[in-house]
Amino acid sequence: MLEDSLLWSISKEGLPESYLFGTMHIKNEDSYKHVEPALAKLYLCEEFKTEIDLAEASSILNAEHYFLPNDQRVSDFYSPKKYYKMRTIIQKSFAFDLQVYERLLPIIITNKLSERILKSESGKSLDAFLWSEADRLKLKLGGLETMEEQLAILTKLELGIQLKMLKDLAADVRRFRKSIIKMGELYSNQDIQQLHKMTKKSLGKLRKMLLYDRNELMTTRILSNLSSKTFYAVGAAHLGGNKGILSLLKKKNLKLKAIN
Repeated sequence: MLEDSLLWSISKEGLPESYLFGTMHIKNEDSYKHVEPALAKLYLCEEFKTEIDLAEASSILNAEHYFLPNDQRVSDFYSPKKYYKMRTIIQKSFAFDLQVYERLLPIIITNKLSERILKSESGKSLDAFLWSEADRLKLKLGGLETMEEQLAILTKLELGIQLKMLKDLAADVRRFRKSIIKMGELYSNQDIQQLHKMTKKSLGKLRKMLLYDRNELMTTRILSNLSSKTFYAVGAAHLGGNKGILSLLKKKNLKLKAIN
C-alpha cells in the first residue's frame, strides 16, 4: 500500500518529473497546513492543472447550473410536514435556511452544509489559491476535466439518491457533523487512505460516478501529459484506494514518491 502523503512526485525515465497534490475544495485555514511544500514544487513546473479549468468555470458557471430541472424545488419532493421539520433542523444546526436555497440540487446543498461545519475562514479555497499562484508565475493553466464533463455528471446524478442523502443528514446532524470534522482531521494528518475510505462510504451509490470514473479520466489526462513538467492539484479523496489516481498511475509503471 502507498504511504500517506498529500504531495507526490510522478516520474518516468526520460521524462520530466511532475507533481500531484491533494487539496480540499473549501475556504478553510486547515486546508493550507501543507501548502508550503506544495508551493516549492509548483515553482519548478511549467504547467498547472486542477480538476477543472477555474478560469473557464468562472466564465461559464452560474447558479442555474446547480438548479433542479424544470423549476423544481427541494420542497416538491417531501411532504409539507417532513420539509418543515428538515428546514427547522437545518436552520437550527447550520444557520442555513433551506427555503432560500431550495432550487439547488440536494447534493449542492449538502456540500454547502459541509462547508459550514469546516468554516470558511480563508479568502480563497486552496485550489483557487494555487491557481492564482500558478497564474502569477505565468504557468500554462488548465483542467484535467472539461466543464462539459463536469456538468454532464450533475445531470446524471440520480435525484432520489441526492434527496435521501439530504434527508439522512437532517435525521442525524450529529453524525454528519462528526463525519465532516473527521475528514478534516484526516486531511490535516495526510491520511489519504482513510480519507478515501470515508469519502467512498459517504458517497454510497454515487461513488462510481463521482470518484472511480473521474479517477480513471483524470489519470488518462495525466498520462497524456507526461512530456510536460506539470503540477496537478486534485481533491485529496481522489489519491488513495485501489482505484485512486496514485494506484492507477503506479499500474502504468510510473515511479511515485511521497514528499513530506
